[in-house]
Amino acid sequence: MISKKFKAFLIVCLTALIGAASSALAQGNQSSASQLPILHYAGVIPVQWDKSEAWGDLSHLKKSLGGEFSDAVRQSKRFVVLNDDLVATLWKSAAGRKELEKDYELSVYASLDVSARGDMVILTARLLSPSLQTRLQESDVLSRRSLSELTREQSSARLYDLVMRMINRLPVDAHIMSVNGSYVTLSGGSDQGVRIGSQFDVHTATVESLHPANGSWLSFASIKTGRIEIIEVKKQSSIGKISSLVHDNSIKPGHGVVIEAISGRSRFARAEEKSAMASAKDSDSGVIAQEAPKDTAPAVVKSPEKPSAAEASPEKNKAPSKPDEQLAAPQEKENAEQAPVPADTQKTAEKPASDEAPETDNFTARLIPKGSELRTWIGMKMWSISGSSSAAAQLPPWIVNSAGGSVHRKFSDTIDWSYGLDIGFGPTGKGSFFAYDLHASGRWHLYQKDILPGADDIFFGLNTSLISTQVSKETSGGYDMTMVTLNIGVHGWAKPEFIGDKIEWTGEIFYPLYVSGRFGVRGFRRNIETGSSTSFKLGSYVGERPEVGWQYGAAIEYESSAWDLTKSKTAKVGSMGLMALARRNI
Repeated sequence: MISKKFKAFLIVCLTALIGAASSALAQGNQSSASQLPILHYAGVIPVQWDKSEAWGDLSHLKKSLGGEFSDAVRQSKRFVVLNDDLVATLWKSAAGRKELEKDYELSVYASLDVSARGDMVILTARLLSPSLQTRLQESDVLSRRSLSELTREQSSARLYDLVMRMINRLPVDAHIMSVNGSYVTLSGGSDQGVRIGSQFDVHTATVESLHPANGSWLSFASIKTGRIEIIEVKKQSSIGKISSLVHDNSIKPGHGVVIEAISGRSRFARAEEKSAMASAKDSDSGVIAQEAPKDTAPAVVKSPEKPSAAEASPEKNKAPSKPDEQLAAPQEKENAEQAPVPADTQKTAEKPASDEAPETDNFTARLIPKGSELRTWIGMKMWSISGSSSAAAQLPPWIVNSAGGSVHRKFSDTIDWSYGLDIGFGPTGKGSFFAYDLHASGRWHLYQKDILPGADDIFFGLNTSLISTQVSKETSGGYDMTMVTLNIGVHGWAKPEFIGDKIEWTGEIFYPLYVSGRFGVRGFRRNIETGSSTSFKLGSYVGERPEVGWQYGAAIEYESSAWDLTKSKTAKVGSMGLMALARRNI
């Protein structure tokens, strides 16, 4: 028999063991909570398509989806997004990822995986750590036929919604970057909806729980540490004055704020309202919405008037996340968890028209493809022809007599190419002129900062031009020529005191390698036999290049040519132009 003393001793030991286990468990739960890292500089990984699947019917989307996903991440305004070509080059290797993290301060990747299961296509968006661990994840499931029939505008809208559903689960939108006495620097500015006089509660946000399999963020918690009022705003940063503190020095770098006006929160709520209304009207849509887990609150905002509790309150923001330990497309088991059975799912709003061709098939999209840079200019160009015949442009009453545009595309990290058209028109001394220059070029960049002071790139290019200038009522009838030129250029940055903002400048010199053409001399056309030509161009843009919208600048160009023609005739051409420049990303 067991004595009473032994029973008492056993009870005391069990009680002590239970208490120790409870204490250890509580400490473990407490230690699992960690402060949310500052997610400031982001890189967009190229879209990952399931290599085991044939995507011929979605070939047009394969060309455009990457640019649309990158645009959606940028439109969220949550991050400063690094150059896509730079990230595409470095992210695949451990050394490259280390370089992005160390030299470019990258703190998060955004990725999009495309996989198929039967006639359904799964789009999975993720936020990844610098070591490619999943942090947040959101999926969308569409029928393959419906996806193939989406226009470019519709597919962009779907991706935007997908990205917003994922990013809106973050408990803060901007972070305190520094604290200096009673003033703080915030990582959000006018681009994020911050205005002078805006007031924000400041919180310390923590990751409350992690997924046991892959460590992704499941839920968040936050504690108010104070309040700030914005007194100065720039495009992507602002200065705030601390108006209240929970205790001394309670606001610190890394704490965050929720910006209700930021792109994505209000727009996403309106987009969800439109989707819900269209879903009620159209039950035959081929687009399938992913069903929210029954045991957790849905991540998607349902109300257009009021944000969900997960978004409106920074005190508690819980969001489910499905396990995924790989960057590649989801495996069959994961697909089974993510993709709902079509018969049991709710149908959404958007029903693409079956007779509408994808937007990528139209002429404009082919002429100026997405991901290009569009450059335009307008200005005044004065020129003169002398020698065996003469003509000269006169200043028109409307001042401007030339304009043009070009499309620039990157072929690789060091090679780009472009094509464009310039036109000129206006009066001469006795008549008028019309001119055009149809041109295409390719350039190779060195990207070395120490070659010349103030320069970060030297490049070499090859240009082909089809040039025509037609002049009326002058002894020179103008000229038509085909020209191949070599150009050498330098790119750099400067900060003139009289401007107050830094400017991006480019200088180029052009040398002809091949010239063929004819000049109009007193009613006859004379072939070009030999000659020489020198020209240069200096252009600049003011400020940093914006992610969206136009950037403006100015340029000056000069040309001097001398040509020997048949029948011992000569022609000299000189010109100088002043131009206003504008460019934007497409």
